[in-house]
Amino acid sequence: ATKLRRPRRWRSVVDAHGLPAPVASTAAALVPVAEAAVTGLVIAGAVHAGATLAAGLLVAFSAALVRLRRRSGDRVPCGCLGRSGSRPLGLLLGRNALLIVVAIAAARGPNGLDPVLLPHAPELVPAVLVGVGLGVLIAMLRRTAALLRDARPLTGRVES
Repeated sequence: ATKLRRPRRWRSVVDAHGLPAPVASTAAALVPVAEAAVTGLVIAGAVHAGATLAAGLLVAFSAALVRLRRRSGDRVPCGCLGRSGSRPLGLLLGRNALLIVVAIAAARGPNGLDPVLLPHAPELVPAVLVGVGLGVLIAMLRRTAALLRDARPLTGRVES
């Protein structure tokens, strides 16, 4: 939805991918529409179609990220989840892989998620708390890594 509300910001992310102008224009216009179509299909009850489209989009996005690695290194421009900026390539590819598995399971139908132990109502609050805790842990680890990366090396001498 943010891509549709803030098209200039979304376009700057697309332009950072270094695509030829016609491809960039097409992607800037069609990606938000395709993402909205996934939501619309699922809400309309066409879960198989929505999940299949989601998996296809995630595969295409992942391929674009791998292609972009040559240009941007290990951090790539990303307009995911309403934010723009660069993100670690491995994190994005890992997230996409997980989402692809979920989309394929959803496309398989009601039995597609059987191997995954989804929480039931009494387990939902603890499951959410674990998820929030993991999110906080990841944020803290990222911040710690940034602080360590920016820290000045010790010289080994004590000043008085």
